[in-house]
Amino acid sequence: ATLYVYFTNKEALFGALIEEMVAVLPENALKLEHSAGDLRDTLIAMGMVLMRALTKPEHVQFNRLVLATIEKFPQFGRMFYEAGPARGMAKMQAFLQREVAHGHLAIDDSALAAHQLLDLIKSRYLVEMLLGISGRPDEAEMRGSITSGVDVFLARYGKNL
Repeated sequence: ATLYVYFTNKEALFGALIEEMVAVLPENALKLEHSAGDLRDTLIAMGMVLMRALTKPEHVQFNRLVLATIEKFPQFGRMFYEAGPARGMAKMQAFLQREVAHGHLAIDDSALAAHQLLDLIKSRYLVEMLLGISGRPDEAEMRGSITSGVDVFLARYGKNL
């Protein structure tokens, strides 16, 4: 009852929560700059930073909350996607385009390649965590999975490495 002094209904309350949480979504903190060193090491390090953030219990809980509400409030799904995953995808696409320009990658469709790379980095653990099947992986598990995903990506798109 006290919250409704500030918010007219559940939709307004949840909308305010979404707006507050999007500022701390992992994709918004993702820094992708041209690799001065080894591109493989850069991608693995970026993957580790991203996965550490994506697998935080509070982030997993927030994802579950958004998924639970989109049936009734589909606009929250769009807000969440545009504020987090879409921004991360755009950053990754721009990074990959810069790496193509520097001659490190051979990519025709940078949007597709960005999706593929991020999926390879995230695929092993996030669905299981969202569904409560497994807990947060430790650093070694994350690094092994991310390294494998980056190697698959570079086998397809790597050039002059």
